[in-house]
Amino acid sequence: MMISTRLKEAELQYIKARQNYTLALQKLNILMGMEPNAPVDSLSSIDTAFYPRTDSVVGKCTATSRGL
Repeated sequence: MMISTRLKEAELQYIKARQNYTLALQKLNILMGMEPNAPVDSLSSIDTAFYPRTDSVVGKCTATSRGL
């Protein structure tokens, strides 16, 4: 019984961590001027800078990347 309870608690912690991760990625996308559910390139490195550019057709800011 006690092992089952610990397993359920660990599963709940995993679900909460996954939700927090997804929320953090969505907030990052919003800060970069992208759609919240846009895929994030996890292969980006710390030496890659992102420069916002204004799309004249749409009139909104989109992120571009350029290696340093």
